[in-house]
Amino acid sequence: LDVLEARNLPVNASLFRREDLKDLAQSFLINPSYLGSYHRGHSEGYDPHDLTDFLGLNREQWPDYLGPINSQWLERNGSEWLYFEVQPLWGGSDKFYWLSPIGHQRCLLALFMVKRRIHNAG
Repeated sequence: LDVLEARNLPVNASLFRREDLKDLAQSFLINPSYLGSYHRGHSEGYDPHDLTDFLGLNREQWPDYLGPINSQWLERNGSEWLYFEVQPLWGGSDKFYWLSPIGHQRCLLALFMVKRRIHNAG
């Protein structure tokens, strides 16, 4: 659990408004310290479908995460929550986020991480 603070909200903006909470979530996704990080792409030279080096794509700027996925508004216990999923593109755990406003400039962030693993596979 964490509390996110929107410090630079315009006058009359409030995280209780869906649009303002959605904007905070989008800025959270591109923030380099959270989900906006990048990794170095690795080319599989023998794979004809690997586009890592195709047309000089920048191999240093491959995103670590794909998101938001399956975003939706849900009502739980009298509060509205913004829910979205983020999937890793290079390893690690899938992340599931729940955001709910607790003030005009603050919201509660709940993060759940799920690692997909099958013990009896290959």
